[in-house]
Amino acid sequence: MSPSWLRRLVKALSRFTTSRAQRPSASAKKKWTARNLAVELLETRIVPSVSTPTLVGYTQATDSGVLGDRVTNALHQTVEGTATAGNDITVFEIVGTTRTQLGTTTADTDGKWTFDLDRTESAFKLQVKASDGTSSKFSTAREFVVDTSAPVVDIPIGDVSTSEDGADSVVDVGGTFIDASLGNDNDTLTLSIASNDNSGLLTASIENGTDLRLHLLANQNGMATITVQAMDAAGNVRWTRTMPSSSRRAAATRSASPTWTWPRPPVASSRCRCRWAAAR
Repeated sequence: MSPSWLRRLVKALSRFTTSRAQRPSASAKKKWTARNLAVELLETRIVPSVSTPTLVGYTQATDSGVLGDRVTNALHQTVEGTATAGNDITVFEIVGTTRTQLGTTTADTDGKWTFDLDRTESAFKLQVKASDGTSSKFSTAREFVVDTSAPVVDIPIGDVSTSEDGADSVVDVGGTFIDASLGNDNDTLTLSIASNDNSGLLTASIENGTDLRLHLLANQNGMATITVQAMDAAGNVRWTRTMPSSSRRAAATRSASPTWTWPRPPVASSRCRCRWAAAR
């Protein structure tokens, strides 16, 4: 019985006891007992207060990667939702057609509830039930994922070079990483440039989600190490970097002044060469 029910019942019984003491005859008291107590209880009874609870997802503190997608790499997780204030919340795991109780909690005065989990890497389905002691309602079942495995480098990238006199070098790196862990696939990976150790030589960017674009700056020669990072939906990260090979300093001549010359024999254009290898 909820606290509000108990308080109202005590108040009704108190009024009943006081009124009965003022009745002079036993027959009157008997008649009053049968009728007035029922009236008092009906007047104080409230309609069972249960709304359909919600199972939102992981709390912000335990949700990694994309917030709100119910995928995390946290080793200790907390799920949250809403219900009528004071309702008892029972948390279930659903496997097939079987519903197994994991534990209970209570919606606070703001109608919010939380429940702690300690799941290892897995995908699982949860559902909650809200009850006021008289009636109950179930939430929509939700899929959750705990993913602690980072993507892996699957297909190494070959040598890459770029030239000032030519078009930018564009390399499709969409197949470089894979995410074979439970609950994710390669479509969820987000690629980005983690670092460029020679930004004065060239710029590097990821375009269209999977294309690595290298642009050599004007009148520059040398080597650069570019680190490409892949992050899955849970926030796990893997990166691969360019391992620079030897590169000649090239001479570049323009028809108009000035003219730039380096100490090595001139070649047709500026060039940066990089060798790619999976990071350890």
